[in-house]
Amino acid sequence: MDLLKLAPRLGFVLTLSLATGAFAQSANWAAFQRETEAQIERDRVLGWSYIVSGGLSLAGGLVGSTLAKDPAESVVFTLFQNIGVASIGFGYLRLEAGDERRSFYYTLRNVPNLSERDRDALVRAYSARSAEIARRTRTMQALTTGLLAAINLYGGLREKNTRVKNGLLLIGGVNLLACASFSFEF
Repeated sequence: MDLLKLAPRLGFVLTLSLATGAFAQSANWAAFQRETEAQIERDRVLGWSYIVSGGLSLAGGLVGSTLAKDPAESVVFTLFQNIGVASIGFGYLRLEAGDERRSFYYTLRNVPNLSERDRDALVRAYSARSAEIARRTRTMQALTTGLLAAINLYGGLREKNTRVKNGLLLIGGVNLLACASFSFEF
């Protein structure tokens, strides 16, 4: 079978088949509290991970751009700089703000008149809705990055110019990795 004809279908089928996942739903306030405290610690580690890797990407991009002789190489190193700055910003945001769950957790924790039963009911409703939104978001992210991967890989396989071909294959590969990351729960 011709690889050029197979690539777009394979990317789409792979994306659809992997774009599912189980999303944990907290049954009560105590479980939600434990899970959120654990998530805050994971956000701390993840935030610092983004900050460090972003710093390395930024530094590599800055050094590379000063050494680049070819304009195309300069563009690639500028992309690394941009990705580095975005990663640093995202890491800091993750570290300091967290997500909606953290905000909801602090809100429930700081309302003194709520009973345990009220907190349990609010947590169950919030968890069910959050799981549905997360599932839909991950599915769309997997589909989008999977389609981007298919388009770029297909274009790269057809391209005659070696530099353009390598660039498209790189972008396609990165999108394929992104698709996989949205398709599985780690």
